[in-house]
Amino acid sequence: AMMSSVSATFNSASTLITMDFVHKMRPTLTSKQLVRVGQIATLVLVVLASLWAPQIERFGSLFQYLQLVLSFICPPVVSAFILGLFWKRANSNGAIVSLLIGFGFAIFLILSNIFDLSPALNEVHFLHMAFFLFLICAAIHIAVSLATGLPDPEQIEAYTWRVSMFREETQELKSLPWYKNYRILALILLIITAVLVGIFW
Repeated sequence: AMMSSVSATFNSASTLITMDFVHKMRPTLTSKQLVRVGQIATLVLVVLASLWAPQIERFGSLFQYLQLVLSFICPPVVSAFILGLFWKRANSNGAIVSLLIGFGFAIFLILSNIFDLSPALNEVHFLHMAFFLFLICAAIHIAVSLATGLPDPEQIEAYTWRVSMFREETQELKSLPWYKNYRILALILLIITAVLVGIFW
């Protein structure tokens, strides 16, 4: 089961690299060449994972390691998602710049916790750092979006949340039992998450 999970992870990651990046940059590549790129990407990922694995023991526990890494990696994504969903002025330029800077800073923070690159930053609890990283990414996203062009009106209409959407969905959810209502399930998940955070604070 473990080998199956690892294999699926490497396969998914190499496919993402091959199809979402390499294929778009080099659309003339043949299927055989794309397969070769995927194989090389998998090999590189395996080597990187093998080199990284021994560093995990420096974090005290596996749960703490997972929480710390997620706390640094998630804020850029959450920032881009929230602004893109609720702010009509947010555009792709702001999202890309904030994601790149946010992930770069996240990598630095993770390495800093291993090699003590910045003792001052390491003193800040990783959950607090996640909040600060979110604010930084949101500020970058807003600044770049305001400095660049307006997003496509069709995208705004299709993807930006409106109050009317909430009202329409509320009527649809009334006919469902509680265990099929994603709002109730999301609330339960938030409560469980809050309890876990409180236990491991």
